[in-house]
Amino acid sequence: MPENTLVSFRAAWQAGADGVELDVHLTADGIPVVFHDHDGARLAGRPQSIAATSWAELQTWRVRGEPVPSLAEVLDSAPDGSRVLVEVKAGREALVPLASVLRTPRPVHLGLLGFDPMVMAEAVSVLPGIPVSLNVEAGEVNRLDALLALAVRSRWEGLSFGWSAVLDASVVRAVHGAGLLCTVWTVNDPIVAASLRAAGVDRCITDDPARLREFLDRGH
Repeated sequence: MPENTLVSFRAAWQAGADGVELDVHLTADGIPVVFHDHDGARLAGRPQSIAATSWAELQTWRVRGEPVPSLAEVLDSAPDGSRVLVEVKAGREALVPLASVLRTPRPVHLGLLGFDPMVMAEAVSVLPGIPVSLNVEAGEVNRLDALLALAVRSRWEGLSFGWSAVLDASVVRAVHGAGLLCTVWTVNDPIVAASLRAAGVDRCITDDPARLREFLDRGH
């Protein structure tokens, strides 16, 4: 399924996913668009960066035959009550254009993710009322105390960890003890997903929601 496309999001919702996570860049003319990479070389065969490409030109790109959607298009297509986690791939310059899209009332639950702590800290002020989490690479768990202090000080909803074997119940307890939510990505092994649920993880992000849903619904 071509990533970050409307057809992939529809497939996730049809598979019973509670929500979707997507990646957002800003076009040259300030439109938030859903695309993983900073340029189109890998996914669309176009070497240009998203930041140097207009929305009109981007609409000619195809990802395995599927068009590149704007963030507004994805949000408008989301089922009522679903969750959409927006990972900010651009810098702080994207926050005001993002706000113009995210402030439009829609019956979905929104959240922001990102790796840049300065951008995520500013997002709390620019987008009040939308929960923010910091993405944390797997190897960063060894500085958990500092991350928790930063998250509390920045008024974030939680931390979103890349999965590794060191991510156990003690980490989840520490995150919850700080009053934060714990998200983990990318979990495609149902057994790992079941162990994370048992450890108390709040959300798992996966490439295969149908497989994980079926396994977990069987009581694992």
